[in-house]
Amino acid sequence: IIPLVEMQPKVGEWISVNDGLPEEGKNVLCTEAGTQGIYVGWMTNVEDLGSCWFDDAGFSMQVEAWMPLPEPYRGDEE
Repeated sequence: IIPLVEMQPKVGEWISVNDGLPEEGKNVLCTEAGTQGIYVGWMTNVEDLGSCWFDDAGFSMQVEAWMPLPEPYRGDEE
């Protein structure tokens, strides 16, 4: 089971697109190639093109790395 746990994304750690991809259509933080910006984006698989990335405005991106979004703030819920 240890190898399975080690394959899971770590919280707060960037994942190269060469090392793995997020669940299709799920919003994640992205670092775009050639920029220093961080964006919220999502990945989808397009027939004959492979994986394509889009920002939250629907523009395509060339993503180098990604990480899961943190859990939203819930305040003092108990």
